[in-house]
Amino acid sequence: VKALPGGALLLAGDASGGGVVGKLTSSGAIDFTFGASGSRNFGLSASFYQFNSINLDSLGRILIGGFADEGAGTDTDFVAARLLAN
Repeated sequence: VKALPGGALLLAGDASGGGVVGKLTSSGAIDFTFGASGSRNFGLSASFYQFNSINLDSLGRILIGGFADEGAGTDTDFVAARLLAN
């Protein structure tokens, strides 16, 4: 969870085995202006991945980090990404 200026929240985690980032308004409601219906799902090539870190860079862009696994549990990789405005 990352608190934004003004009280909104960015959330990062996993949903159905894939990474997702969501945004809540300062009142706690889903921010439907963010992504599709308030969240952004990611289609990585791994069979399972999850984001467990979220932050903003000095320009206010969203940075996410986490891990990906091909399913056997023996090949876990680090994942890092920066979200684009679109």
